[in-house]
Amino acid sequence: MNNGTNSSQALDRQIFFNDSLIMNPLEFDRDLSLSTDDLFNPHRQNDPEQLPGSVVPPSITPASEKLPGSVVPPSVTPASEQLPGSVVPPSITPASEQLPGSVVPPSIILVANQSSESVETSLVPLSIDVQNRLMADARTATINVTYHNYTPQAQAAFQYAVSIWESIIVSTIPIAVDAYWQPLDPSILGRASPNLFWRESPGTRPNTWYTSALANQLAGRDLAPNDGDMTSELNSTANWYFGTDGKTPANQYDFVTVALHEILHGLGNIGLMDYSGGQGSWGLGTGFPGIYDRFTENGAGQSLINTSLFPNPSVALGNQLTSNNLFFDGPNAVGANNGIRPKLYAPSQWQQGSSYAHLDELTYPRGNPNSLDTPYFSLGEAIHDPGPIPLGILKDEGWNLAPSPPPPTPPCPDPLTCPVYRFYNPISRGHFFTLNPAEKDNVIAHPEWQYTFEGVGFQAAQSPGNNLFPVFRFYNPISRGHFFTIDPAERDTVNGHPEWQYNFEGIGFYAYGASASLGSDVFRFYNPISRGHFFTTNPAERDNVLAHPDWSYTFEGVGFEATR
Repeated sequence: MNNGTNSSQALDRQIFFNDSLIMNPLEFDRDLSLSTDDLFNPHRQNDPEQLPGSVVPPSITPASEKLPGSVVPPSVTPASEQLPGSVVPPSITPASEQLPGSVVPPSIILVANQSSESVETSLVPLSIDVQNRLMADARTATINVTYHNYTPQAQAAFQYAVSIWESIIVSTIPIAVDAYWQPLDPSILGRASPNLFWRESPGTRPNTWYTSALANQLAGRDLAPNDGDMTSELNSTANWYFGTDGKTPANQYDFVTVALHEILHGLGNIGLMDYSGGQGSWGLGTGFPGIYDRFTENGAGQSLINTSLFPNPSVALGNQLTSNNLFFDGPNAVGANNGIRPKLYAPSQWQQGSSYAHLDELTYPRGNPNSLDTPYFSLGEAIHDPGPIPLGILKDEGWNLAPSPPPPTPPCPDPLTCPVYRFYNPISRGHFFTLNPAEKDNVIAHPEWQYTFEGVGFQAAQSPGNNLFPVFRFYNPISRGHFFTIDPAERDTVNGHPEWQYNFEGIGFYAYGASASLGSDVFRFYNPISRGHFFTTNPAERDNVLAHPDWSYTFEGVGFEATR
């Protein structure tokens, strides 16, 4: 194996809808390997694409003086603090650093429960926060799906599940999924798995395997640009409900639920424990645990990867895996479960692909908010929200999640002339604006975020009206700067380039167009060094910035017009 790394052959995740014992029909061959030379050239790194410039031509007209503000920022310094509305990703390690090998987990099985009891329908709806982000198209990740032979109905349902995850996780590196739509064995609804696990890649814990999607995000680049991150096959002959409203008939399986479950495991809710002949083992023969495994323990709080208690492999470990007494002890998952360790599925008879890799079915039954991550799936059951515990597990493993939006903005006395508060950030050398008093107060309450409050920058409308257009808001976690544009074409361009690392945060406020001559011009500058945008309604401040080319600001004209 090149570079002293380990690799194993990929296995698909089986999803059965019979009531028989869960058996893995495929054998895992640990002797097969891939050279990392086929996956990634450690001496190659693509330069980031140039960030977008202005699409608004200069159109300067006189405007009344406004807030002077600060325009002489200190030099840009790195920072790791979490900022409002987003998170700061780990720093990018040079591509010349030695990269790890790869390994693929065994099958993860989702069983469809076809009991003879009367069937009822149930729905775990999507959270209000995620619904709002979906409506605002406020994606914090990009999941690119290559569809193979999908029907329009099936593709639309799968894409809806994708859009939910794009509104929940934060990833600056696009996630690649291959989705196959084809007839499978009648006993199989579908199958999927992460394509690779990586270890010793930048930003990860030592001696620990990570799914490729998470490893890429932590490294800040695609470790294997020629390979996808996960693969799924769904049965084109199964009795699916393709609607996205959760109103699944009692005699059909909810397609969106299965797709969400598939992607959840592909992102990281998966362990590397195995059981055979009474013995338990972990690491798939590599001697290294997965990040999921580092948080699992028994009822006494003993870690399953503590080899002084449970050698790898051993009967002692096998007894733990079939003890019905296993828990996940990550701080975020525990916090999401009201301070109680979430219980894992560990029946007395090992069920390959279901045991250990899911939450306990009896503890989180049908209708429970966390039931998406359980091993059984019933007719008429729709689960459209991942649930707080599965999301807590993702956070414990290293994923950042989209922050909750600020509280709704209370109405101002005159909806046409609401105050828009201005902050200056010396890291981005740019401005942040909000007309939400609660968001303003939250930023002021966190001086460690390094935002300087500069008062009311201008006034804008709270809702659409005559000649008023939405001003779209973006946040860049690398530069820690906010970007505002009234131009839908520019918005779409930025959204179409995830490599620019701008997270769309929806509509900030409403204003007049750049050449409307109805309000006060808001002048816009861009700093290519700090990658931040600077806005002002003050002509004197504009002229002062123009007079200092050493500050490295490029004047981009009038971005939009404030209502006053």
